[in-house]
Parts: sequence; C-alpha cells; structure tokens
Amino acid sequence: MYLTIAQNLAVFNIKKAVENGKDVEPIVSFSQGIISHPLPFKPNLVPRSAKAEALIRSVEEDYSIMESDAKELLSINM
Repeated sequence: MYLTIAQNLAVFNIKKAVENGKDVEPIVSFSQGIISHPLPFKPNLVPRSAKAEALIRSVEEDYSIMESDAKELLSINM
C-alpha cells in the first residue's frame, strides 16, 4: 500500500475540489464502528507535469483492458 501511495503522490498534485471557481472545504468526518476510516470526499487530482501526465496515460493505455482475478478468487474452495 505504501508503494501505491508513493506512486500517486509522485505524479499527482492533490488539491481541494473546485466548484464555481472556489475551493470546496472537505468535511472531515469518519465512519463509526471498531474500524473507522475517513468518509469519501471530492479531491482535485492534477498531474504534476506534462511528463507525469504522459506516464499516467501510458499506464492507462497499457493496462486498462486487463481483466481482474475476481473469477479465479471465487473458484477457490476454503
């Protein structure tokens, strides 16, 4: 998970969402229960540079049609 976060931070600037030309303050709220996590919010993800955008698009083109392993996981008897 650390590597995924690091890769995203390397190519994206993560900013507040913009509506009607103004930044939208995210509402900081968490789920209830034993395992709590932040509730969804709208971020504004912007590639850091033209080179980063080209990298993102190349990965999207190379791997966008790959099928997941969900069917294989369902067939495992436990």
